[in-house]
Amino acid sequence: GGSWAVDVSACGGERPITDRLKQDSVYVAHPTRASKAAGGQTWLNTPVEGLRVGFGASRYTTTVATIGGDWKEWHGSFDLSLDRVTAQSEIRHLTFPNGSYLARYVYLGIRPVRQLTLQGMADFADVNLALGGMTFPIQWNDEYTLGASYAFAPNLVVKLEGHRALGYQADLPALDPTANPPALVKYALLSVSTSF
Repeated sequence: GGSWAVDVSACGGERPITDRLKQDSVYVAHPTRASKAAGGQTWLNTPVEGLRVGFGASRYTTTVATIGGDWKEWHGSFDLSLDRVTAQSEIRHLTFPNGSYLARYVYLGIRPVRQLTLQGMADFADVNLALGGMTFPIQWNDEYTLGASYAFAPNLVVKLEGHRALGYQADLPALDPTANPPALVKYALLSVSTSF
């Protein structure tokens, strides 16, 4: 084992961000800026090798007409990295002038043999919108992923993933979640990663 250690970082200023604005019955990407931004991140490294937990928070102001104003965010993280097991989890909560956003995910990766990694992840996001005196709880995106990767060589890895998602992130531009049901999407990915 090791010893307790704390890593702290801070940020501030202005940066570009992408928001979504409603046009007709869909939401389209709209570039804007986050100004008056300030935030920080803390990681607590534990005596257990490979285990750390984190917490961070930030605030900024946007100028988008429909949701301009102060945005506040906090998040917590858990990270375990061992020789054959990797586990991660995070929660993020964001408040904005007309609602809130809550996202969570858990990830587990296991290497039963040196070349093979089995992976599973569950990712959830919910939005609460207040529009015209009404509140809309929205299942923004729930996604489950199972995958496996095999390293034929240190510089040649093949990965297969299967995904099942229910929500609004699959459509670009996104459908209006206050007037449309969430979409169910199933897909698979096969990728090859190599370097020379």
